[in-house]
Amino acid sequence: MDALDTGRSLLMTHMVGGFPTFIESLSIAETLIRSGADILEIQIPFTDPIADGPQIMEACSEALRNGATPAECFSLAREVRACFDVPVVLMTYFNLLLKAGIESFVDDAREAGVSGLIVPDLPLDSSEGALLACGCRRRNLWIVPVVSPGVRSERLKKVLPLGSGFVYATLKVGITGSSSLPSPDYAFLESIRSITHLPVLGGFGITTVKSGVEAASWADGAVVGSHLLRLFKARGEAGIAEFTSDLKAAMGKEKNNE
Repeated sequence: MDALDTGRSLLMTHMVGGFPTFIESLSIAETLIRSGADILEIQIPFTDPIADGPQIMEACSEALRNGATPAECFSLAREVRACFDVPVVLMTYFNLLLKAGIESFVDDAREAGVSGLIVPDLPLDSSEGALLACGCRRRNLWIVPVVSPGVRSERLKKVLPLGSGFVYATLKVGITGSSSLPSPDYAFLESIRSITHLPVLGGFGITTVKSGVEAASWADGAVVGSHLLRLFKARGEAGIAEFTSDLKAAMGKEKNNE
């Protein structure tokens, strides 16, 4: 299992596997990594991505229309890992895991070189969550807990020890990419760090270099997804490359100044 370097601010970039096509998504993955991504999060397209806003929903729909499948996303992860020494995590919803079978899905993930899984609609302290966590542990995969502001400290103390790799903390309550959400809850990141030794990455609502640096200053890193899709639609891979490299450079500068 890949170890995360917590001595620097980590940048995880989110992409939708198979969007717009498999070949183009492979090129996007390479661009993100070459531009500074420390972790690549590949979302398996799904018809009802309940945690996601319009940008990711539209990307999922387009990928599915173009024939994207979980098997294709495993192939994408395999291609990336063959070329780059960067952790790849798969983000999916529990329906797809259930359809494939938890054991089979985790086997396929491990075979593809995936470092971990993110399943935002599956509580890790549920019976199904326990099965998935157990399967991941046996295969030396991370199972990344996703937590949001408003979760009480007592529950965080129960859920966070069940996870591994890192914690994905949403900065707001709601869906990805929404501009109507309240201000980011950075104090929530601090409360998580007081409970777990795992690195904490903050996401949801990062749309500027400044907001990414601010999130990373409160935690161990930042997650960017919806904004990258906006940039891709507006300017193609040049847009996502510029933003990713600028954000990574600014995060490194901020870390060095601490």
